[in-house]
Amino acid sequence: MISYSSTDIRIFGAFCQTTKEVSSFSEITLPKIAAHAAMTRQSLYQTYYKSVDELIKAMQLYVDQDGQEKIKHFVSQKNKGFLKFFALEVLPLIYENRTFQAALYGDILYSGWIAYLENTYSPILEKYIQTDSSQLLEPRYTANLVLRQILAILSQWMRSPQPETPILFKDKFLYLMKLSPAELLNEEVL
Repeated sequence: MISYSSTDIRIFGAFCQTTKEVSSFSEITLPKIAAHAAMTRQSLYQTYYKSVDELIKAMQLYVDQDGQEKIKHFVSQKNKGFLKFFALEVLPLIYENRTFQAALYGDILYSGWIAYLENTYSPILEKYIQTDSSQLLEPRYTANLVLRQILAILSQWMRSPQPETPILFKDKFLYLMKLSPAELLNEEVL
């Protein structure tokens, strides 16, 4: 597990503040981030992050590492009940980093964050799904569908101005994961 200093966390917070003040990725600069972190651009560049992209990658890893570790452990134990596990164990970790998550799920960074999560979690979910031989779809296809549904729900949760606490949100999450799009639209499917 990668260790992050309190300064790293402060820089991540400064980055999130900067994303709220700009309308495009190209407007996010190290000098703006450094100003919010109360440090010089040189200090940020020489000691911590040489580019905005490097900072984003570090923040993604920071935000994701605890949840990823829990999920990998759960899957490696060949446990059942992934969605309940996710609701009880991973949602609180996501909520704990909600300021960073809100920036990552925001319009400016969304596509990069989703690509990171898909590349990270599709293979993990595929391993979990392969343990169930009753599936009609290929494990990779199923893993991608499930992951994208989870990410869509998480995105809505984290983009909310005041995300519900995990205790309140877990039932909504599990309910939404049970529903098909047809059920959400209250439509019959042939």
